Amino acid sequence: HPLEVLSGAEAATVAIAVQTALSAKSLIPIIIADELSTLRKSRKMQLVANLRAAVERGDIEQAILLDHDESLASTAGDSDAVILKS
Repeated sequence: HPLEVLSGAEAATVAIAVQTALSAKSLIPIIIADELSTLRKSRKMQLVANLRAAVERGDIEQAILLDHDESLASTAGDSDAVILKS
């Protein structure tokens, strides 16, 4: 169980990376990620920027991110990257 040695933030980052890679080759290229509260704010913003770039390149169609941080909602903009807050 190698993921058990990772911190919560590291495990979330790895999970999103794997999900992105799998989604890019899937018939349903959508990412849904929850529990982003384990990431530092700067890491969350970088993640949003990276996922937005993946959407703009056409690697994935949509990213749905769930988090309690209301400031993330303002980063959604008009792209296909959708950020939902709980």
